[in-house]
Amino acid sequence: MLVRIEEQSPIARRVVITVPAPLVSREFSGAYNRLSQKVSLPGFRRGKIPAEVLRKRYGSQIALEVAQSLVDEGWQTVMRDHGVLPVSQPRFEGQLGPATPDSEYTFSFTVEVPPEFDLGTYYGLPIERTDWQIPGGHIEHELTHVADSASTWEPVGDRETAAQGDMVIIDFKGKRDGVPFEGGEAQDYELELGSGRMIPGFEAAVLGQKVSEPFTFDLTFPESYPHAALAGASVTFDATIKDLKTKVVPPIDDELAGTLGMADLEALKAEVRKRMLAHWDGQSRTEVHNALREALANSYSFDLPPSLLEAELAERRKSLESELPQETADRDEKLEDGLKIARGDAEKALRVNFVLDAIAAKESLDVEESEVNRQIEAIVRSSGSYAARMRQMYKDEGRKSALRRRLRHDKVLDFLLLKANVTLIPKDIPAHNHDGDHGHGET
Repeated sequence: MLVRIEEQSPIARRVVITVPAPLVSREFSGAYNRLSQKVSLPGFRRGKIPAEVLRKRYGSQIALEVAQSLVDEGWQTVMRDHGVLPVSQPRFEGQLGPATPDSEYTFSFTVEVPPEFDLGTYYGLPIERTDWQIPGGHIEHELTHVADSASTWEPVGDRETAAQGDMVIIDFKGKRDGVPFEGGEAQDYELELGSGRMIPGFEAAVLGQKVSEPFTFDLTFPESYPHAALAGASVTFDATIKDLKTKVVPPIDDELAGTLGMADLEALKAEVRKRMLAHWDGQSRTEVHNALREALANSYSFDLPPSLLEAELAERRKSLESELPQETADRDEKLEDGLKIARGDAEKALRVNFVLDAIAAKESLDVEESEVNRQIEAIVRSSGSYAARMRQMYKDEGRKSALRRRLRHDKVLDFLLLKANVTLIPKDIPAHNHDGDHGHGET
């Protein structure tokens, strides 16, 4: 098999392959032998059909199959023996014709390849990194929420009127124009007054009501309510409180620490500190990775394979189209503006990915199969009800390969961080506003 490779551009190669006649004939012989084992013809035993009979009946089909087989083998030879690493499918010149026994077979194609560029120096990149500090009082503030999460609910024994902070056990039934609506009814519903879980006005109407005394109140759903049928609707609720409970928060002491698996309060404080720093250091790592990508993007300039760029732009276009409302008057204009920005971002991302690949190769940085599998398991564990679907998705080699590349890039970025010229910027960790943890808008 004779292979000639021509450089059309830094990112494109033209390949001309000529298969000598003896190899073509050998491929024909193999094709007819395989065919004779599969087909049955009247008057002949399977495997004993003369080649001439097969040629007359299946000759044109076999000629095309042989051609395809020669092309496939040529494509593999180019990748295996000639160092061509394609990033696109081959574009064949003209239509592939059938092969002919005892004649050489020639075909040619163009393929895109990774860009070649001089890595130069990538040590000592100037980077700023946030050095998160824990201000005084933050650990104690977090401990109050640790204790709150360990709270229990005990019956209220000294009153029968609902107060802020109570857990009410309530039955309610909502009606619109006298007709019950879907999702508007519940029995023995546990509602913490002050949680903000219900639509505006619901909890206020429950405050001050007495256990076992039915009451009625009117409400209007917000215009922004996610269920369009109820958005802005005026409704009436009939409700009865069946029981009241009050929250009992345990004291912050060694006993609380013990219930959480810690040796004592000091160990619990140390764990809170450790988790707080881990969270913010993780955010800092993400920020510095982005900064390193930006620094690399500004350090290199080379042509990109058009097929990769167009594929990346197609994905970004889908995302933009899904984000823009269909009825927007200037939707097309906004889409075009967004695509201009997306093209620049896509070029930058692809260019940085090639640079990271090159650094990984030069520094012998790679990812073990066990690392990929651990990351897949972490993704599966965090996927909730979609866990089985995610596990199935990552059985796809293409998706698994993309994950391996992303992990390799993270490893390269961590390596570059070790070699970077880092300026630490001290910054206080902000207080966590746990009051904003509640959801809103249940019926």
